Amino acid sequence: MINSFFQSEEAASRYKRFRPKTHEAIIAMVKPHLPGKMFKSALDIACGTGDSSGSLKQIAEEVVGVDRSEAMLKYAKKQCHETHCLDIGDLPSLSRKFELLTVCMAFHWFDPEIAIPAMKVVSQDDGYWLIYNFAYGGHATNEDLNRWYQNDYKRRFPAPARGSTSGRELLQNDPDLELVFHHEGKLPIRMSPSELVGYLTTQSNVDHQIRGGKDYESVEKNLIAKVESFDPTDSFLYSYRLDLYRFSAK
Repeated sequence: MINSFFQSEEAASRYKRFRPKTHEAIIAMVKPHLPGKMFKSALDIACGTGDSSGSLKQIAEEVVGVDRSEAMLKYAKKQCHETHCLDIGDLPSLSRKFELLTVCMAFHWFDPEIAIPAMKVVSQDDGYWLIYNFAYGGHATNEDLNRWYQNDYKRRFPAPARGSTSGRELLQNDPDLELVFHHEGKLPIRMSPSELVGYLTTQSNVDHQIRGGKDYESVEKNLIAKVESFDPTDSFLYSYRLDLYRFSAK
């Protein structure tokens, strides 16, 4: 991993409270492309606070979550049958294989040269890998707010460095992986101005600066004042992109 975000109790609490709970929509999209039975086991990699793990209970009898943040795992334990505090390269230490591997909002932080081999070690042959991301998709109708987000917010809170940009390409070109299903689009979500700001403070853009010394309360206060000035309704969009692979070791 490039960096360790959301390590503090306070950051994990905000993440749990303000991240949109849209994972079940992704599971519904991939269900028709999965075997018509429950998986015996699923490994949720970088499970965070467990929102992604909870959604897996509809397709897996056992859900195991791993994350490198102990603060996040305190929440995830309520959604998983078991949890482990591990970095991506340490997955082989689990000493078992899973029928389904999932990664939500994390693969772009990994070094794919480490992540992909480690995932293969814990993947059952003919197992499935679901890798998906969400991103703020803007307000449904308020273009002034959308312009502020693109031109001002992103300038004040630039995205920190992520992992290799070739990760998705390496997955799609890997001879052991077959792309079964790809889909992307936007989901409608509801957020008040304060909930939008709460969500923005869960982005690594903001967390990076808070860890660097910026005062959280001051950041939150200024963002709320700015967002409220646009008088937005509660209609927002949440972008997603998902890739479902079948793993078969050659």
